[in-house]
Amino acid sequence: MHHPTVVALAVVTLGTATVAAVYWFKSAAVDMPQIAEPIASISDAPEQHVQISAINADNVRNALLVASELNKKAAIWTGVSALLGALATVAGTIW
Repeated sequence: MHHPTVVALAVVTLGTATVAAVYWFKSAAVDMPQIAEPIASISDAPEQHVQISAINADNVRNALLVASELNKKAAIWTGVSALLGALATVAGTIW
């Protein structure tokens, strides 16, 4: 029979690992924006190309910021899960 502390640590480890997995999944599922195409040629309207390129870059940047924030949360939860898993292992050898 396992000590209740070991079982509790294992259950909490499972919970934190699940939270991390959800954040990893969400970060991989961030929608990247559609890239806008200029209507005129670059020689006819260079300012339009510059403006659309800036908008496209900003939209992609914003999506990457969302994904990176989710990755950061996932990494923290993964670290907590690893620490709790190690504690459960050590506790299991003691009790």
